[in-house]
Amino acid sequence: MLKRFTFFSCVLTGLIFFVASAHAVTISPLRFLVTLDPGSLQTVTVNIKNTDNQNITVRPVVLGAQQDSSGQTKFSVGASSAEKWVESDVVKLAVAPGVSKDITFTITAPIGTTPGSYYLAIGGEQVSGGGQIGLAGRVLAILTVQVSGTAQEKVSITKWNLEKYFTTKKIWPAHLELKNDGNVEVPAEAKAILRDWRGNELKTFSLLDQAQFLSASTRFVDQDIAVGKTPFWPGIYQMQAQINYGLTSQTITAIDYLFYLPTWSVVALIIIILCIIGAFTSRYKFEM
Repeated sequence: MLKRFTFFSCVLTGLIFFVASAHAVTISPLRFLVTLDPGSLQTVTVNIKNTDNQNITVRPVVLGAQQDSSGQTKFSVGASSAEKWVESDVVKLAVAPGVSKDITFTITAPIGTTPGSYYLAIGGEQVSGGGQIGLAGRVLAILTVQVSGTAQEKVSITKWNLEKYFTTKKIWPAHLELKNDGNVEVPAEAKAILRDWRGNELKTFSLLDQAQFLSASTRFVDQDIAVGKTPFWPGIYQMQAQINYGLTSQTITAIDYLFYLPTWSVVALIIIILCIIGAFTSRYKFEM
């Protein structure tokens, strides 16, 4: 059966502004975790309280979640197919000053639904007298729906490269792209390991520190890696991306190469070339 993954605290922290109370209404509780079998249903109830001194009208709202390539989770209409699974028991709700009322949402996972975790926000939004939605009157609770089945943790590296193949500098820009091909969110961390041409490890750099990675999302990491004094001698160096992810502690890697030619070695090479040219020139003049 699908493991019960808790909707991670870092996302909730980042969404406090999104689910916090509005000027005239508050909501409780702030989050739900629901586990369903395909074809089954379950209900959850949110409590809407009017903290203003005048009557308000609230309508139910359901939003889906998407995680962008920078790791920020955003909620909007049409972001998830799971939005269609949720229905409320009211169309509109009149709430008097100081009064609390409940909105019940029914969640149904259709038969044939792919096992995994689905992320939504449910709650209410104020409606003005003309039927328009109030800008400051939306309050939301986080809803994580887990459809039972086999949990699959799978993250892939879709791209890893150093932006240059040759450099004289000690700052190496790198680009990493990851994709969560599994059906559940996973914790992940990424690091870059600098190795010499023989594969000996020289230094390690952090690229991604304990990030939570939603299913079906991608993550981009761009970082200027300051290698410092480690690669002293000119030559070919390896930069290995290593990603550790999931509760099953899996590891994936990718390698890119760079030819490092420090400035001093360029100067030395020029001097050597000039010396060789000078030697041949002198010999030619001597023979003449």
